Amino acid sequence: MKNQSFNRLVFFLVLIGLFFLFFLPPTDPDLGWHLRCGQSLWQQQKLCHQNSFSVLMENYSWPDARLFYQGFIFPFYKNLNLFGLSLANSLLLLGALFIWLGLTGQWKVKIAI
Repeated sequence: MKNQSFNRLVFFLVLIGLFFLFFLPPTDPDLGWHLRCGQSLWQQQKLCHQNSFSVLMENYSWPDARLFYQGFIFPFYKNLNLFGLSLANSLLLLGALFIWLGLTGQWKVKIAI
């Protein structure tokens, strides 16, 4: 019983540590572009298939695979600024970790030091 509670405590502390690790502000140099595409998606219901936000490669067309991510981050940034964006990214990555752990069935977190 004591070992199981210790394992849960370690698991909880690892999750808290990962939350704060993922909470770091994003360093993507294209963050402004992603936010503008998210804004276009939410406010104008337009997909970003052409480069209309920059001077280089104007009107260049491409398939955008990050459409849902851009639509996901814009409301957080609009309402809560950079803090909300960091919170959303942290929750998104922790959610992906829980889905991965649930699908693999390996809830024991192994820590490599």
